[in-house]
Amino acid sequence: MTDRAVNLWIGCTSRRFLEDTLRSLEKIMASMGTSLEIVDDTDDYCCGSVLYTTGQEKDANAVMERTEGLLSEKHVKSMVSFCAGCMRTFAERYTFSPSNPLETSLHVSQYLVENLDRLHFRNDEPIVVTYHDPCHLGRHMEIFEEPRTLIRAVPNVTLEEMRHSMESSFCCGSGGGVRALNKDMADSASAIRVAEAKETGARYFITACPFCERSFRSAQESREGLDGIEVINLVDFLARYLE
Repeated sequence: MTDRAVNLWIGCTSRRFLEDTLRSLEKIMASMGTSLEIVDDTDDYCCGSVLYTTGQEKDANAVMERTEGLLSEKHVKSMVSFCAGCMRTFAERYTFSPSNPLETSLHVSQYLVENLDRLHFRNDEPIVVTYHDPCHLGRHMEIFEEPRTLIRAVPNVTLEEMRHSMESSFCCGSGGGVRALNKDMADSASAIRVAEAKETGARYFITACPFCERSFRSAQESREGLDGIEVINLVDFLARYLE
């Protein structure tokens, strides 16, 4: 017997580029005895985050109104997302109303920490990892501890902080439409961050945002000397170590 399904908002970037992360989350949920109900089950819906952050407020409002219709149609009162930008947009931009039943928007790390006693990880060889705080999740929403709590819950994992972390972390280089406007500039910013991650001696460079994940990998592809550390989504990392 499983719990009631958890409503999941995938998000545009995750849907197009991180299909494996959805599979990882499904694996995690199954291990907890629950399942996922995907809210944005087609490409027709968007939270509007990128439109807002690039100043296209009129278009963002139109997108938001359409998405509110979807939430109302599906009677979605609570929702999780593994996209930091989507989670923040729903939490800050969407106001509960008769046309929008959404009351709670959580990042998946918040949901998993609330259910940590239902997660069981296997013992494996000791490894060192480091974690990048996405702007949307960290400085904007002050969600710092939940991802770290999950990482530390995996046996034999040592979390080494980078020189700049938590409140002093900095952008991956993709925020505010920078990557769309100037990929080289975004890669340069990401390269600085990947180099800092490598300084920790970590095997895995973990983040909780699809934009950050893609940006770091792009930097590794376009710049020399950034290999030897694997960029990985928090959800994918946790799924690897499930019992």
